[in-house]
Amino acid sequence: ATKMNPNLDFAQAVKGRTTGRGYGLIDTRHFVKLIDGIGLLHKSPDLSTKEQDGLQQWFTAFLNWMQTSKNGVEEMNTTNNHAVWYDLQRLCFALYTGQTELAKKVVVSARERLENQMNDAGDFPRELQRTISLHYTVFILDPFFTIAQLAENVDMDLWNHTTPGGKSLQKGFNVLVPFLLKEKKWEYPQILPFSYEEAVPLLVKGAERYDCTQCKTAARDILGTKAEYERLSLVTGINIAAN
Repeated sequence: ATKMNPNLDFAQAVKGRTTGRGYGLIDTRHFVKLIDGIGLLHKSPDLSTKEQDGLQQWFTAFLNWMQTSKNGVEEMNTTNNHAVWYDLQRLCFALYTGQTELAKKVVVSARERLENQMNDAGDFPRELQRTISLHYTVFILDPFFTIAQLAENVDMDLWNHTTPGGKSLQKGFNVLVPFLLKEKKWEYPQILPFSYEEAVPLLVKGAERYDCTQCKTAARDILGTKAEYERLSLVTGINIAAN
């Protein structure tokens, strides 16, 4: 009686204009963290087999809706960070529901998006056009990095992949890092103060994947003594609080 139906037909509705739109799919991006939680509770008596089966059925139906509905296809065809968050959700849900071949296709899709959205300098022009462009540059690399993590489950390496046009996650990360470490001043629009906590997941993952020794130190300095350490250590396998 109280369940959420497995669709976003009415997400980001605009009164007088639309009852729902494709952009609304980004609002469920945190379901990726939810599935992490489900995994941690997998053997807990507090999450029954019936409940786990129900969750898988729900995500199977939601994933089908994402790929076949008007709103879902609309989001699939976007050309900015929305497209990457869309693929991250598809990949996560495909892995969770045992759809391995679909998962592999999504990783290929993410590679193509990297090729098409990054420029030769390693920037993301669509994000640089935004009024809070530093936020959005972090906001597109973040799902790319998580896709790379999940791609390991199907033996695909996005961390070290270079597209035919010479684009790569490492290139994008290397271009952005000096601004996150405050070694360079951001010269694109950023009309609101940037919260450097947003960049901590990137810094932590970059510290491991791209041997950025300064990144881990910067992440510790940004977070201070916050409990956020514990969640990041849990999901990354890296104890960022350690010296």
